[in-house]
Amino acid sequence: NALDAPFLRPDHEGHERIAGITSDIAPAEQVDWIIRTSPGTKRVGVLSSPRTQQTAAALEKAGRSRGITVTTFQAARDEFPAAIEALDASGCDGALMIPDAQVYNSPNVERLLLWGARNRKPVWAFSENVVKAGAYSGLYCDSAEVGRQAAAVVEEVARGKEPAAIGLRYPQVVRRAVNVHTAAMIEASLDEKVFGSGVARLGEQP
Repeated sequence: NALDAPFLRPDHEGHERIAGITSDIAPAEQVDWIIRTSPGTKRVGVLSSPRTQQTAAALEKAGRSRGITVTTFQAARDEFPAAIEALDASGCDGALMIPDAQVYNSPNVERLLLWGARNRKPVWAFSENVVKAGAYSGLYCDSAEVGRQAAAVVEEVARGKEPAAIGLRYPQVVRRAVNVHTAAMIEASLDEKVFGSGVARLGEQP
């Protein structure tokens, strides 16, 4: 959640000297993937803590520009059932996970995935492992490609480009995954145009 990093705040002393690649996916790309993988979705819930407020706000903004309402629910690891109750009462069409250690641990991830399965609603995750565990689908970066992208930024700075002119960049290479078993459970269509080549298919029966 690079947008919540203290050194990226406009008032941070070293803000003008920061340039780099984040490992999280651009908010607009995440919302676009929700629209592609679940047509008809109008409202998506995001469970967030004080440490991920800027990330959640960016997702809300990206949603508004695309006709999707992204609603943030404050959550905490020790009070997670209350957040699930609020999500359930909201009538959201699904939930988008963001990496937040103040919200998620293994039992809480399981609770959210169970919420999705019981209500036949998609849960979009931030890693292949969570999709493998039962999330409907997810976007995540390729660590090696992020490293190459970061090396290119180093070269730009070495050639004299100011870090402030580069700023924060999102990964150019985005990995995608879908859990076939979960898709069947929530009655989601696996359109070949969306889930074709380049999308990891997990949860298929041998």
